[in-house]
Amino acid sequence: MTDQNPTECKHYRGGVCGRRKGCYRPCLFKCGVPCSDYKSKVCLMLILKGKWYDMIESGEKREEYRDLSRHWVSRIWCHKDEIKAVTFHRGYTNTTMTFEIKEITVGKGNPAWGAPEEEVFIIKLGQRI
Repeated sequence: MTDQNPTECKHYRGGVCGRRKGCYRPCLFKCGVPCSDYKSKVCLMLILKGKWYDMIESGEKREEYRDLSRHWVSRIWCHKDEIKAVTFHRGYTNTTMTFEIKEITVGKGNPAWGAPEEEVFIIKLGQRI
């Protein structure tokens, strides 16, 4: 087992990618399981306030929104074809839930679900994993 240089592993995102032999670093989009166990599915981790977490958990809210900032463009839009699941954390606790992602689009979301007036990334949720 060799610890590769992060720049040599094309799947390295800051943390164990498990996709390339010899690379045992953790993956940035990790859901508590190495990416190799998701069969190449990459998982985005998002922190939510309790209100939004509870609405998603109950099934009332089926979308999550993120600003069109450089931060989220580099984490969501640049990897939208790779990201297949999202894990939500209830605040900074260990309470989590994971959903498949149907699609990631840009548009105006539902203000009742916390979307601002301007355009945002819309992460449409599929089934709970």
